[in-house]
Amino acid sequence: MPHLASSVAINQIRTLQALRETLGGPRLAMAVCDQHGTLHCAEPGFVDLLLTEWPQWTGPGLPAGLSPQGHDDARHPDVSAGANRWAATFLYKYTRGVGKNWVLEASLEAQFYGNNHNYLGNNLQQQPLYRLQAFASYDFTPDTYGALRLYHSRGGALRLNGQELPDTRQNSTQLGVELGHWLSKQDQLLLMLARNAHTTNSFDSSQAMLRLVHVF
Repeated sequence: MPHLASSVAINQIRTLQALRETLGGPRLAMAVCDQHGTLHCAEPGFVDLLLTEWPQWTGPGLPAGLSPQGHDDARHPDVSAGANRWAATFLYKYTRGVGKNWVLEASLEAQFYGNNHNYLGNNLQQQPLYRLQAFASYDFTPDTYGALRLYHSRGGALRLNGQELPDTRQNSTQLGVELGHWLSKQDQLLLMLARNAHTTNSFDSSQAMLRLVHVF
């Protein structure tokens, strides 16, 4: 189906957003690096945090304690690459064609987390986080489709030493539309608009994306 590539890209974005939403505190900034530890982009303040902990750092490679080959440092959990816990994600997806032109899709995702028993000397826990993604797409022509989508997430509350931390339980709903058209057998043009309809302890955002996909 033509919008599956869009769904994969959006899932990757939502994964990063979900990780960002589970973290808090004034000394927090996220960045993106490759598997070799080379920094590609970062939120404001990330470099300042690095220089606070590693004053001699000059980049673009991350310090040893932050590189993908580094280890968790319980003394600096806010800048440590490791979460010092396990996590498991389970995904169930259902797709059904309705009539000649409609396709309905739904995916249910559940993320479960182990405990970090050494978070600044404390026990950090996280409740399961659940997500629902639903699509209803219609093929106007063999090359053009439109779709309505719904994203909903709930859960993920943090507990420190058994006490739930306030304002960490997520509850958000996002609605969106997208329009895709295959310009050729290898090129697709995609327009996507989305907006959060309800947000609690999560990012309240509006999104617009225009993307050209070339399949090699």
